[in-house]
Amino acid sequence: MLADRGRLDVLQWGTDTHGFRPSAEVAMTAARSGQVQVLQWLHELMPWSAETTHNAARRGQRASLEWLEDVFEDATPWDASIFAHAAESGDLALLHWLREHECPWDERASRQAAVNGHVQDEAFEWAYGHGLPVAAKTEADMAERGDVARLKWLRARGHAFQSPPDMWAVADFGTMRWLQQHRFPCDERAMAAALERGDADAVRWLVHEVGHAACDHHACIAAASAGDLASLAPLHAACRATGGGGHDADVCAAAAAGGHMDVLRWARGAGCAWDERVCAQARANGHLEVLRWAVSQRCPCDVAELVYMMQHQRLS
Repeated sequence: MLADRGRLDVLQWGTDTHGFRPSAEVAMTAARSGQVQVLQWLHELMPWSAETTHNAARRGQRASLEWLEDVFEDATPWDASIFAHAAESGDLALLHWLREHECPWDERASRQAAVNGHVQDEAFEWAYGHGLPVAAKTEADMAERGDVARLKWLRARGHAFQSPPDMWAVADFGTMRWLQQHRFPCDERAMAAALERGDADAVRWLVHEVGHAACDHHACIAAASAGDLASLAPLHAACRATGGGGHDADVCAAAAAGGHMDVLRWARGAGCAWDERVCAQARANGHLEVLRWAVSQRCPCDVAELVYMMQHQRLS
């Protein structure tokens, strides 16, 4: 493209001879390429856009930003988003310059740097050492990516993590182990995350190593609903051991709703109570065999479920 090569002569020729009208894309290309002469010419033809500034910052084009400051003098449109885009470039000299020229920053800068792999480089270390805030969302993003190295980097510098349970809620098994090793508090969302991805090893580890902080009746119900008996068994035992009772009737109803006969049989064998929701859920979700078995085992049942069974018996 002409703008990124600084071909101002050709751009001017197109405008003067053929009525060419440059678009915002031309300005953005010139900014991210550091073509100050082209920027000066464009500034006389069209209004300045924030995206042009962002492009210059993202590519580490200090020359473009210096020109911008000269043009706007005391009204330079600095905002925190510019610093965030500059952090994406990882250019320490540019970050120094922006702070010297009173460009504000916020937690978006740390998030951009973390996402783009600059946490352990000199740029992030300098910015963090000068008070760059790191938001809870950024911490959670690191945990979600399994980026234990970066979490270690922050912890080694005395970083006060804002919401450890948020990190547990999105962490993979390896990251969970690190969080537990360093006594980061968690809540029941850790178990919910392990169940959602079907990580039976993580579920068992949470039950035995983390304990009641990661377990509640919602986890038992979720495991039953998914037909995950390998996870449900230790979860249910943990809930009962802590006085939670395992919410037996809810577990049975969830198993019936999912058509998980093996889970329902296990629950009854483990002494779980049930109620009319088992038959109702089996009927509502079309699990005739589950319904028939539950009725045969004298599960509480309403008339609607009995009628449903009779109708299907005639059809079979």
